[in-house]
Amino acid sequence: MSKKVLIISHNVLSTSENMGKTLLSYFQDWGKGNLAQLYFHSQVPVTNKCIRYYRFTDMDALKSIVLRGRYGRSYNEGDINKELITSRVDTGIQALLYEKGRKRTSLIYWLRNTVWALSSWHSKKLNRWIDEFNPNAVFFASGDYSFAYRIAIRIASERHIPLYMACFDDYYLYNSNNNSFLGRAVYSRYMEWVRKAAAYSECIFCVCEKMAKDYSDSFKKSCYTVYASTEVSNNLPMISKRKDIVYLGNIGLNRHLSLLEIGHALKKLNLPDVPNHIDVYSAEKRREILRELNEENGIVFHGAVSSDEVKKIIRNSMLVIHTESFDSKTIPQVRYSVSTKIADCLSSGTCILAYGPPNVASIEYLANNKAAYIINSKEGLENGLKEIISNKLLREKIVKNAVQLAYRNHDRKTASVIIKDIIENDRTSK
Repeated sequence: MSKKVLIISHNVLSTSENMGKTLLSYFQDWGKGNLAQLYFHSQVPVTNKCIRYYRFTDMDALKSIVLRGRYGRSYNEGDINKELITSRVDTGIQALLYEKGRKRTSLIYWLRNTVWALSSWHSKKLNRWIDEFNPNAVFFASGDYSFAYRIAIRIASERHIPLYMACFDDYYLYNSNNNSFLGRAVYSRYMEWVRKAAAYSECIFCVCEKMAKDYSDSFKKSCYTVYASTEVSNNLPMISKRKDIVYLGNIGLNRHLSLLEIGHALKKLNLPDVPNHIDVYSAEKRREILRELNEENGIVFHGAVSSDEVKKIIRNSMLVIHTESFDSKTIPQVRYSVSTKIADCLSSGTCILAYGPPNVASIEYLANNKAAYIINSKEGLENGLKEIISNKLLREKIVKNAVQLAYRNHDRKTASVIIKDIIENDRTSK
């Protein structure tokens, strides 16, 4: 019988959002009765692969300070709405709070961590919910706020159960707010909690080999590479005859700037029989970004779509874009990132167009495996777009490499087996 695992993360398990999809794939074979999740976003559960959820949000934290009440809510199987396209339902003040929080300034880091430190998240209500589940282990999806590390350590240590830490982006080896006293102070305090969590953890799961090597050196801890996973068929998918050029997923961390550059290049080329725009599908809500995503800039924005629609859209397109920002402040934040979307694209039968700096892990990974058409500079965009759009044989060759890579590294069974084996059998090499 599987061990009972409490997942602690910012985002809820999901069939649409990247982080939620990744976590869901990690525990797909666990059994819904052996999973529970404590999460901090205002999202709602949309999958019954897990049937025990507890949500404590920033708004709950604020209310618990101001109103001196006990907040947070649990969700059981009957509360799960599988019909929702997206798990994000925040509006009004809550949506505004998250929008402001995404700016990641040193003041916002300090304010949010302070609010959580003063809040009553550690309530009898939450502890009763955890004790009723009675977990054997905590799986912590780490992030860039110190309060989450404090919570994960406290819950695991109070119950004398092991903690397993998973890292999806790098927030440790570079401080984006190093230009201010507050930024340095917040980062220093944050790294104290990171080191405590790493020291307490049985091991660290990483999204790429580059991250695993560097974190193993930094934290002196066993690190295991677990790539984002997807459904992989043994048969090579049919190449689509359509000409759509699409982007799906998160456009944060200045990815929208790279999309705008591609959109402008497409409009300028105005190639025959090819749309002179990118079709963008994303749950993005920030008004200052959405204003720029228009046809004048070579973008048609469609909003969020279901996970089934995502697969159809990718399969029925000529090119699917993966991009990272060239912004010098953003590069260190994504240098280890290999997103969930890449796994889905690799197995789709659609050629990936990767546009971004060569020293970012996702671009480097695709380039080293010849699994995408790579463009590493704005100056190379127009000629690159011309070549990959006009050369069907090249697209087919790239697709063949991509599917082989998907089968080798991204099959759903591979990721879940690695995690299950380590947690179930306490198999770490500490």
